[in-house]
Amino acid sequence: MKNVMLTFCLLVSSFNSVAGLIVSSDADNYAIGDTININLSLEKNEPISNLLDKNFDMATYFMFSDNKGTFDSAYLSGLYTTDVDADPIVSFDSLFKEWTYSLSTYGSQAPFSLTDMVLDLGTLSFVATEIGRFDFNVSYFFISDSPGYFDQAFDIQHSVQIVANEVPEPASIALFAFAFSALYRKPKKHSF
Repeated sequence: MKNVMLTFCLLVSSFNSVAGLIVSSDADNYAIGDTININLSLEKNEPISNLLDKNFDMATYFMFSDNKGTFDSAYLSGLYTTDVDADPIVSFDSLFKEWTYSLSTYGSQAPFSLTDMVLDLGTLSFVATEIGRFDFNVSYFFISDSPGYFDQAFDIQHSVQIVANEVPEPASIALFAFAFSALYRKPKKHSF
């Protein structure tokens, strides 16, 4: 019976920790050359201000389909100002073939209000390079502050589809070419 209760407690706590990190994108389908924005946020069932201090550290260890897209940049929303003093860093560990996105704040204000239940952790941007499924996988995530708050999550996947760029049908191209050539047709001179 003890083992059953222990397993149940572990399942409940792992579900809550995984539910804290939310990974989303601004679309489900992208064309080659489009920017794929992967948004990271922390969602809780109570105001973030009850949990996190204004000064916190976050790290997200991730991998992505580098045969379908390339990393472009990381950016933060307008919630992070000079008063928040955020320091986002993205780096690649060639030994483990894994990327790290870390964020630390040391400012005089927090990037959330007293009632916010979601904290924006920033956006990672990629450029779609090939048709197929683009996977973004978080292997480990943590967020903590100096008063002692700590939350973590493991193995979160998010996928989007990269589709072919839309091209006009051949019949439409032929019709356009015919109409275009008719505009530039010169009348023949008649000789008498």
